[in-house]
Amino acid sequence: MQAIDFYHSGIDELRKGNFQKAIQYLEHSNQMDEHYKTYEWLYLIWKKLDNSEKAFACLEKAFALNPCSDSVSVSYAGELALRGETAKARGILQETIKRNATCLPAVRLLEAIS
Repeated sequence: MQAIDFYHSGIDELRKGNFQKAIQYLEHSNQMDEHYKTYEWLYLIWKKLDNSEKAFACLEKAFALNPCSDSVSVSYAGELALRGETAKARGILQETIKRNATCLPAVRLLEAIS
């Protein structure tokens, strides 16, 4: 199996509500070939499981791999703001809006933390 196959198996398990199995597949996918979207899914799963440290680590990695993803950027900025890093969060949101002025989640979050 290739990384993409493990990724799809992880998403299938996630849809079934099998979070631990989804994590196993997605982590295996990332071991074979790291991808920001895989980390973004892992972030969402760990967040759902109330493991904020693992969730944040996955989101941080997703942002490092693709800082141009609107969804990752907004989520990362939101997590940074919650951690008190509002200046960094504002910078990320401003960059997101600069490249995509129609990204309403970024606009709204920037208004909320300013």
